[in-house]
Amino acid sequence: MNWHNILLQLVMLLCLLACGRMAMAGENEPNSKPSRKHAEPLSKEEWDKRREELKKLSPDERQAKIREWREKEGLGGTNKVFSAEEREARRKQMRERMQKQLASLRQKKADGKLTPEERRKLDRMEELSRRFEKSAPHPNSNPAPDKPNVNEQK
Repeated sequence: MNWHNILLQLVMLLCLLACGRMAMAGENEPNSKPSRKHAEPLSKEEWDKRREELKKLSPDERQAKIREWREKEGLGGTNKVFSAEEREARRKQMRERMQKQLASLRQKKADGKLTPEERRKLDRMEELSRRFEKSAPHPNSNPAPDKPNVNEQK
């Protein structure tokens, strides 16, 4: 055998080992959600079947079933309702990040090293900061009440 064949066989062996290792890694994660990029799209028959299934359910059961499908398919939404403390903590984090970025851009402006793109970003962020501060709750006021669940039956 010449060295070209040996090198080719070695590369093929490495590829096979890498593929086998990736396949084994996927089997060891039973709770992993499928990625929508790789998930097979539902056929028309499957959609019709699901639609008919939903028609037979009550509104509460329908919502529960839809949530179950979304979790199963990895489509769980991020529309979480935060408590007042969580909202304030997130707001504080956002404010700190924004102030850090603004300070950096303002320093560049003072040094005269601001590009036109960074200038536009600074303008947008300053406007956003003004809006953010304008909408901030007053420190002495009561925190905003939690949003009621509009899906609940009375």
